[in-house]
Amino acid sequence: MTSRPTQVRKDPSSKQLPLQEVMKRCLLLAGMLTIFCSDQRLFAQGNQATAADNSHKLRLSEPKLVSDQNRKQDGVVFGGWGPHLRSVLRMNDNSLWYVMDHSKRDVSSNDQLFYFRQEKASWKRVAEQDLIPGANQGFAHVTNGDEIFSYGVNFRLAQLHECRLNSKTLVRRDCTAVLNRSGAAIALGGGANYVGAAISPKGARLVWWVVVAPDGTQQWRYVYNRGDVWEGPIVTDLARGRGGLSYIYVRFVDENEVALSGQIWVGEFPAGSAQATLTHFRLGKPIQGYHTLKSTDDKGFPKSGSDLWVNPKTGMVHAVVEGFGDDFFGNKVHYYTFNLRDPWRELKPVQSFGGYFRARFTQIDRGDLFLVLGGTTGSSKIDVLHVQKDSITDPIDWNAANKIAPTMPGNMHYAPMAIWIENRAYQTTAVRDLSFAFTGENPKRDHEIWFYSGTFR
Repeated sequence: MTSRPTQVRKDPSSKQLPLQEVMKRCLLLAGMLTIFCSDQRLFAQGNQATAADNSHKLRLSEPKLVSDQNRKQDGVVFGGWGPHLRSVLRMNDNSLWYVMDHSKRDVSSNDQLFYFRQEKASWKRVAEQDLIPGANQGFAHVTNGDEIFSYGVNFRLAQLHECRLNSKTLVRRDCTAVLNRSGAAIALGGGANYVGAAISPKGARLVWWVVVAPDGTQQWRYVYNRGDVWEGPIVTDLARGRGGLSYIYVRFVDENEVALSGQIWVGEFPAGSAQATLTHFRLGKPIQGYHTLKSTDDKGFPKSGSDLWVNPKTGMVHAVVEGFGDDFFGNKVHYYTFNLRDPWRELKPVQSFGGYFRARFTQIDRGDLFLVLGGTTGSSKIDVLHVQKDSITDPIDWNAANKIAPTMPGNMHYAPMAIWIENRAYQTTAVRDLSFAFTGENPKRDHEIWFYSGTFR
């Protein structure tokens, strides 16, 4: 069947316009459409950019006081001593904890551990643990997500001690000596000091210390526990004039390989100088060698480790170390990278940060990386450098990182003497948010501990 074409009827009232007038009106209409569409496109792009920015913008909380009883003694121990020993700890139930040593008298007596838990927007001391008399000045703390393990040297008994707290029930196990496979207390060695601890992603605990050998040289020793049995100690002999491996930060590259940043003393003490070093070892084996670090300081080398991060995709080790400055707290921070396959060699900094004393890494479970930098004496400053997941490279371009400056508790005396950050060196639980604590400037504010959390808008 053939369809009949529709007849088009003209409106009798319509009037044909001259061609010139038609062109004029068409041009006017086209211009209006262009402006309208451009505005819509710009508006849409603006909304998309805002949404994208907001997905990556970090909101840092106002500082919250954890405690005003941080362990210190003016002229003896400043409150920021040993930042490698503590961390903000996250449990499997997502609760946040912080553990610190407490002295009832002077700092030569380490008497208790105080356990703090975040409850809503504040922090509360929820448990205490008495230490066996003779405990050394600093215990190291790690968690498997349920229990908090604390390790320290007892000088009087010449033993390595372990204290445990169940984070759910607050049940404490008495502090006891760490036992070897035979059930005997692990032999520490003479003059044991500079304890530290870390935990692997699957829960292998690692504890280390330094001793003085009978011939006057020093040894770095460690034990490790993959379940219920402690193995070791594994001994690394330190060369004469190159001892005192201490103030150590480690990161597990995997369940067997461990990267290490620390400080050694080069020369016969008290002559010589502290120098930072980077190395790695395999669990069950001693350290085989070291990288030598150079820097832009006047001395030409940095003085101590500050933190490590391992790129989970490439295995590249990223390190920040403390350099020399005008005074003890007036450092620069230097940034290095190395690969476990690299031969032992001289490393030069990829980048240096002036005006900072402390620096700590963390990577949250969504993949973003953070470097928290604490300013030098008198600065009352913290800067957080944020690198989005897709912008992580080996090495990191920190100049392209987003910088966030949190609100400080005060304008004076809050240059961080220590930064304690939540990261995977201290816990098996994923790091869900940016969380860190710090102590203020010595001697005015290093009895205070303040906490920040960072969440994405």
